[in-house]
Amino acid sequence: MSVQKAIFSFLLLLVVQVGWAQAIQFDKLRIPVVPAGWSNQTTTQGLVYDNYNVRGSNRFVVTILKGQPFTGKQDAAFAYSWKKWMQTSDTAMVPKFRKSYNAASAPMATGGIETTGEFGKGFYQLSIYQCNGYLQAIGVYTISQKIYRAEFYDWNTYLMDVQCL
Repeated sequence: MSVQKAIFSFLLLLVVQVGWAQAIQFDKLRIPVVPAGWSNQTTTQGLVYDNYNVRGSNRFVVTILKGQPFTGKQDAAFAYSWKKWMQTSDTAMVPKFRKSYNAASAPMATGGIETTGEFGKGFYQLSIYQCNGYLQAIGVYTISQKIYRAEFYDWNTYLMDVQCL
C-alpha cells in the first residue's frame, strides 16, 4: 500500500470515528454508538434520540424505554412493551417478532410493522432485552420499512450490540 493510500485510509477512519458520539447508557442498557449531531430529550417513556436536525436524511427516531423488573415469558414481555410504547391496548396490532440473543448472550426479541403511532405514519420496530430479571426496550421509527432497510439498516447491528448493565 502506498503512503498516500495509508494516509487517506487513516483520515477516512478518523472522520468516521469523529462522526459518532460515545456510547449512551440509560437505565440498564448501553448502546454502543449514537450518531453525533442528533438531538436527545428525556420524555415520560424514556430517552429519545432524533435526527430531525440532520440535513439530507429521512427522519429516524430511537427511543430507549424505561426499564422495569420482569420475570415472565418473552411473548408477554414483547406484547407488554409494544403496547406501552405505542400507547395502545389493542393486542391485535402487536407485530410478530423474532427471538434471538444480543452480542452478550442476553435474550432479546425484535419485531416491527408499518402503522401510525406517536411520530405519525411509518415503520415502528421494537427490540426488547431481558437482563437478569429486568426488561428494557428500544423502539425505532422511520417513515417506511423501505427507508429503514435502505438508509438505517446498520441499526440492526447496533441493536444486537446493546449491552445489559
